Amino acid sequence: MPIKLRGKKYSAITFDRLLALLIHNAFPKLNPFTVWLKKRGRKGDVVLDIGANQGLFSLAASDIVCENGLVHAFEPDPSLFQAFKGNLERNRVRNVVAHAFALGAEAGNLHFYKNPYNGGGNRLTSSDSSNDHAKTTVEVMPLDSLDDVVKFDLVKMDVQGWELAVFQGMEKKLESNPNARILFEFWPYGMKLAGYDPADLLNYLIKKGYALHEQPSNKEINLEQISDFVKKFRGKRYTDIEAVRVQYKHH
Repeated sequence: MPIKLRGKKYSAITFDRLLALLIHNAFPKLNPFTVWLKKRGRKGDVVLDIGANQGLFSLAASDIVCENGLVHAFEPDPSLFQAFKGNLERNRVRNVVAHAFALGAEAGNLHFYKNPYNGGGNRLTSSDSSNDHAKTTVEVMPLDSLDDVVKFDLVKMDVQGWELAVFQGMEKKLESNPNARILFEFWPYGMKLAGYDPADLLNYLIKKGYALHEQPSNKEINLEQISDFVKKFRGKRYTDIEAVRVQYKHH
């Protein structure tokens, strides 16, 4: 049975997804992505929701960008994707394009582990190494290969450690959208599971010309500070980082 939260109707497929909706409804300022969206989003924007889950961010973005804007949302989990599509339909959303695949560095199929306790903790991996998550195989595409995604203004990325591969697969699109702002989750534990050093992602982005600011403090992360910054996130601690090209960071 659908529930109504902040003017939108949602149907959650599991108890933990229902709990996530209820927490967001009660404490909206705890969701860094929607807080950032309300600060940065404008009417007419094109927004990328990479890791759409059940659609909270996409539906919020749909309202902010209005009928002249557009949201491209990506969710590879088959059951979550169906729930997401249902949430779009029951709210009569017409400016969100839902894509049932993951983004990555190259096209192919990869293992996808579904967290049995937290549907927000599902993750991609290039290896077959987990025994505590149910496994499936999902399609992966680089954003650069998608002809229907050309211009974009905001990018939200929540992919549980798979961020570096996503960035590598969208290099050309980012070059043609230099003023796009990006907010991504920085979770070193998940990045190590994905097979790379978390510092590599920060180095990669800075060398590509991005200024990085931890959110919500907006404190800048400099190249010489990366090692110490990463060390702050021991265990499963995480944070959120905004990336914007240096020449656009004051816009």
